[in-house]
Amino acid sequence: MKSAECSFCDPDSYSERVIASNGLAIALLSSPRMKQGHSLVIPRRHVELPSELLAEEVNAIFRLVGPLHKRMLATIATGVDVWQKSRPQVGQNDIKMDHVHFHVLPSQPGDPLYDQALVWSRDQFTLLDATERTHMLTVLDLSQDA
Repeated sequence: MKSAECSFCDPDSYSERVIASNGLAIALLSSPRMKQGHSLVIPRRHVELPSELLAEEVNAIFRLVGPLHKRMLATIATGVDVWQKSRPQVGQNDIKMDHVHFHVLPSQPGDPLYDQALVWSRDQFTLLDATERTHMLTVLDLSQDA
């Protein structure tokens, strides 16, 4: 189902930025972008949460993410970050989209984005202790949803 308010549901709004596509997904250059080569991979169907993606859509998305990742490594970067954020509780702004999308972001040492994110990320890591491990294995047990 298309959303009238969603620019990802309007191919005319991004047609000149399409890198590749298949029956269920599209890879396109991001605008706005975080750095040169920043790309997005989106499902054609309007989907707001990753948990709403069909298995076929996930496969189609990653059939584009994989080659795009490989191409970036071969041409413009020594690393590539692939990420997706889901924050439905955050209000709309100029850059937030309520349409699932995966960022494919070329990176390399020396890039401010890479270096700052790496420093921040290192500060966020702590060792997993036994109490937390036991608790989270119980809380996140996927067999409870079966």
